[in-house]
Amino acid sequence: MKILSTIKPRGVFRKEFSFLLIFILCISTIVQAEISIRDNWDADGTLFLEGASWEVEFSKEEGGLKIRSNKKVLTILPFSSEEKCSEKITSCKVIEEDKSEQVEIRALFSVGGEQIKVSFFFDLDGTIEIKPSQNMEGIFIFSKISYGVLPGIILDDIIYDPNKYRSATKLDIPSENLFVGLLKGEDGMLICAWAAGNQKLKLLLEDAEKERVFIKAVEIQVDGNSVYLRLISSPGIWHKEEIFPSYLEKDTEIAWTRPFPAKWKTHLTEINNIKTAFGFRSEKSRPWRPCLGRYTYPVWFEGEKTMFHLSKKVPPSGQALIYALEGHKDTPVEFSRQCLGSISNLKRKKRLRRYPENNAGFHDCDGRNRVKKIFKAGIQTKKKELLQKVTGDFLYSINTDARRLEEYANFIRRTSETIDSWRKKEKDNSELQSFFGQMKNNIKEMDIEYHSRMGDRPASEYLRHETEAINKLKDLIEQEGPEAYSEACSLLDQIKLWSRIEEVPASVGALAREWARQAGYGCAQNRTAVEYAEEIRREIREFIRTGATYETIY
Repeated sequence: MKILSTIKPRGVFRKEFSFLLIFILCISTIVQAEISIRDNWDADGTLFLEGASWEVEFSKEEGGLKIRSNKKVLTILPFSSEEKCSEKITSCKVIEEDKSEQVEIRALFSVGGEQIKVSFFFDLDGTIEIKPSQNMEGIFIFSKISYGVLPGIILDDIIYDPNKYRSATKLDIPSENLFVGLLKGEDGMLICAWAAGNQKLKLLLEDAEKERVFIKAVEIQVDGNSVYLRLISSPGIWHKEEIFPSYLEKDTEIAWTRPFPAKWKTHLTEINNIKTAFGFRSEKSRPWRPCLGRYTYPVWFEGEKTMFHLSKKVPPSGQALIYALEGHKDTPVEFSRQCLGSISNLKRKKRLRRYPENNAGFHDCDGRNRVKKIFKAGIQTKKKELLQKVTGDFLYSINTDARRLEEYANFIRRTSETIDSWRKKEKDNSELQSFFGQMKNNIKEMDIEYHSRMGDRPASEYLRHETEAINKLKDLIEQEGPEAYSEACSLLDQIKLWSRIEEVPASVGALAREWARQAGYGCAQNRTAVEYAEEIRREIREFIRTGATYETIY
């Protein structure tokens, strides 16, 4: 057998080959770097746009446009003031063709004898801005949606399961700038975002006679403002996990893998029977939480594995939906911030500053124990300068804590008075009276819990008593030796506000989150209650956001 000799390429060829290889590898990127347009409108009444992972078809006869990403499909139909869907597209033109960034399509829709004019702006990544121009009241977005999610950001998300509303044909839900639809198959997500205004949001449900009911469409009344949409398709972009009793007190790997790094979350029921949002952590941990103590954190990632550990404090029950709202460019919150900038509903929590910026580092119970050790060693006079700073920090802390606890009392009183004024205003509306009654029960539950945690004493009384104790502690700093240890311990142990500022936000704050959820559910079949539910949720969101401590976990 003849053996062919090996030919070694010359250096020049190697360089040319390397350049050619790089060029070939980059071709796909170059090809995907612009939006392609196929305008067949004059021929057959269709116009197509295509990006890297999406395509859009305008159809004259179907009266709308279809958005496709992999096998997921959305159908968009604008509607007029009488909520009548468009019947035909009479005109569809490409206005701007900067294919590397954005393409504008201007379309004229026919509804009976009325014309609806709309401008569509398509970005390369698949973002669509729908801008009403004339006679457009809103849009219908048709698809098979398993769950509708009203993201809470600071509050817990409200998850609308259409199978819990089998007697309803539609749900009226709060309009809070962002809505997410989890599409059938766990491989698609619809994101809708809009700027603040007087928009209205409805979910239209399928026929209840089916075994499994889906949300068939999202209806958005746009109030003359743009709506931004994105269809994202990726296997495992959301997941439903049945939580079995066998998950109790053991690490359990589930059969789902996150498709990309992001801030993944789920909602689980705590021992107080309140649904709480938990973000997946990067490793197993045992944190401490007021009212719960130490517990195994229930969800985390272990490399590519997704782990659950349910316990008596976070018991296994029902189902857990897993999805990501932020932490990646293909998540709803990041999408909304990109389209809308900074809006109030998407602002992050502002932690309560309980100690001055240049504090000595002696905080709460740990700080108390460190001060006790100094007195036990009898070296308080040697540590005089440090202890004077520490006691100053303690006074700052208890004053801050007392103010925040008073804010809780004021919040409960103020919202109760607001509900009373609404009841008086709407005294002839029986459906609203029922809704207000439910909301009043939520406030009453918060009020009872608050007074129980506070021991039926106002925060001002705690503050007065504890200020006296800390000032007496200052005097003990001047005494040499360990003889002052016993009295110092007694004075330090009188500081109770540190415990109250943990327990009240953790328990009463949790009830406030639950109240916000119940407001969102309570208006779903009571259209006139929606604006009141939005106001309740806005009040709770702002209260938690501006002085957060232990109200939330996520």
